[in-house]
Amino acid sequence: MCIDPNEEVAVPDEQAERRAIDEAKNSLAALVEKLKEIEKASRNKLNIFHAVGMRTQEIRHSAFFAWLLDPQRPHGLGNEFLCRFLNQVLLRENPPTYQNVPPNRVILARIGVHALEDLADFYSDAELEVRTERTLTGNHRRTDIYIESQAAKIVLVIENKVFTTTHDEQLKEYGTELRNIDEGWRGIFVYLTPEGDVPTDNGEPNPDWCILSYSEILQIAKDILAAHSKEFRKKQFVRVKLLLEDYIEMVNFEILDKNREIYALCKQIRRDHADAIEILTRYSDNVNDVYRFCSDWVQTELKDRLENIRTGERQCAFITKPVADFFRRKECPLVLAGERYAFTCAISAKDGPIVALAGLETESGNWSDAQKQIACAVEHRSEIRDRKYHRLFTVVLLEEEDRRKTIEEVSETLKDRLQDFLGKLSRLEIQLIGMP
Repeated sequence: MCIDPNEEVAVPDEQAERRAIDEAKNSLAALVEKLKEIEKASRNKLNIFHAVGMRTQEIRHSAFFAWLLDPQRPHGLGNEFLCRFLNQVLLRENPPTYQNVPPNRVILARIGVHALEDLADFYSDAELEVRTERTLTGNHRRTDIYIESQAAKIVLVIENKVFTTTHDEQLKEYGTELRNIDEGWRGIFVYLTPEGDVPTDNGEPNPDWCILSYSEILQIAKDILAAHSKEFRKKQFVRVKLLLEDYIEMVNFEILDKNREIYALCKQIRRDHADAIEILTRYSDNVNDVYRFCSDWVQTELKDRLENIRTGERQCAFITKPVADFFRRKECPLVLAGERYAFTCAISAKDGPIVALAGLETESGNWSDAQKQIACAVEHRSEIRDRKYHRLFTVVLLEEEDRRKTIEEVSETLKDRLQDFLGKLSRLEIQLIGMP
């Protein structure tokens, strides 16, 4: 066989690289077809809240919710949404797992509110002021939703945490500021989250804040639709009906994660197209840069307190000396199989936001005394119900949409959020140092 000396011959390494590129192209092409199915499934019905990008914007969630609560707005509901909201706050009971967390009725009883009628001067005030992103006394912190009645001398503050959590002493400061407004004023504080989480300051439950979940907000919207089904058929109420229906759908699918069809399809795609997803992630996500940034930051900021740290591609997990010393004092196992730890701080970036978290892990399903005491210090619960892994606290480092930005664009945000996480960890360490 004659070989043309001018012809380029692919060496084995080059041939393997070309095959890998071809396989990657084929994987991506197959993934594109599946993604078209997701797009089709997710846009079966036009939703106004999807159109305006509200599903990932906490401020916009608060703005629409405040609109519903404001009796003066042109939704035609008057103060009905506000009354139903207040009544639900009064009636809500905490689940059995919320030990040492006072129910809403106990919190409200302290300010003389025992039934909805006790708030009649508030919700019937024609001069009711409803605002979003308002400061109370000039502090830099802004309340998500603020409703004030001069006539009743009552302020309703709603902290709306759809995608984030509280930090520092945020909730406590709101209460302090309200007491500085004027003598004789009463404050109703409501902590609204997707699952009805316990309101905390530095990991400690705040006993002045009532709890409410988005499931309960949706039930209010559904009850209003059912109660006014005839009126909503009239032309002047059609828009409000459509808004409520779209809001219910958006919250169900985007906040409460109840779009089962899309969820099942995504699971199938992740299983069948793992290689293509890995390629997409590697070339369009800043997650590797974020892991490197966080690893460097932790080793710099905690250099005198680190017991151990594991770093690598998409890995940053560490434990500090005060925590490790606590396990040793309690004579409880710290190191598990596979060089894992019974307590770990780590960066997680599986889906959605990139978060820093602290958690406990067990191999046998039996939690040690040290782990139980740590859980009690953070959550004030007497037992750990999880079988293998129990998350203690989490700080969102980057929102999902920020994963497409350069590391330079997000570095300041990362520093601030990592400091928030370090603050939570430091407060836990102080508690552990003081324990026998």
